[in-house]
Amino acid sequence: MCWDGGSLLCCDQCPLAFHTECLAPWQLPQKKASGASVGNSWGCPHHYCKLCARKAHEVGGLLFRCTECPSAYCEDHVPMKEARFNESGRELRFEELGQSKPTQAYFMQCGPNCIRFRETRLNKGILAAIQESQARGKGSGI
Repeated sequence: MCWDGGSLLCCDQCPLAFHTECLAPWQLPQKKASGASVGNSWGCPHHYCKLCARKAHEVGGLLFRCTECPSAYCEDHVPMKEARFNESGRELRFEELGQSKPTQAYFMQCGPNCIRFRETRLNKGILAAIQESQARGKGSGI
């Protein structure tokens, strides 16, 4: 999410990867009392609503996923006034990583910081977007 290298936790359901320290404790893979992981796979924050934690199948089959940060929203919680929605709901960057457009996802930018980050990333490159974001004191997005 922060574009830094290092040891990453890869989502088992999409091409995203995170540093464990960049996620909240409740977003990390859960462990049983024995220390073993719960379940066989881990889904990143793009697979449940940021505000109510419901998954796509619990909210009518669709989550709105931000292309620039780890946020996803159900229809009840998507920030409609601040968000910018991608044409056709696709995200070329994820498709280039091998992800077909998920039927349960519509890609967007969730607010002004993510919109600005995306514009800079597309026009000037990722390093410029990170530097500009850090100068503003905001996280750098996905």
